[in-house]
Formats: sequence, structure tokens, C-alpha cells
Amino acid sequence: MYDAIEKENAERILHRLLVGELTQARDAAHTAWVRAAGKKEERRRARRAYLDANKALREGRQGLRKVTSAATMHRINGTLSSAIT
Repeated sequence: MYDAIEKENAERILHRLLVGELTQARDAAHTAWVRAAGKKEERRRARRAYLDANKALREGRQGLRKVTSAATMHRINGTLSSAIT
């Protein structure tokens, strides 16, 4: 039972790492957009890159769930033990 929870936790941690990378990419694109000065075309490309990175971040955040802690697993065990008795 706990193996399945730990496997799911590992997937959730990987998902959180991916969201972290997407956040950094979005922030870098925003900084590039803000610092782009001069040519209109350069600002447009930087803005488009920011909007694309922001969209990717929103899509990446979908389904983001909390990691099941050891305390929660302990409560699950207590609940199951009490139900069996």
C-alpha cells in the first residue's frame, strides 16, 4: 500500500520540479521582455516568448497536487486498522 503512495509522491515531486523550471523560464522571458528596448520587432518577439512561457506554465500547473506526508500515511494506517477491528 505504501509503495503505491511513495510512487505517486515521486511523480508529484517530478511534476513540481517541472513547474519550477517552467516558472524560471517564464520569469526569464518576462525579464527579457522588460529589458528589450529600441526596436518594436524585438519587443514583440520578447512579448510573444513571455506569453508562450506563461501559457506553458499554466498548462504545467494543471493537476498539481500535494505530496502525501508520512503523517498522512500514519493516519491512513490507523484508519484501516480501526476499520478492520
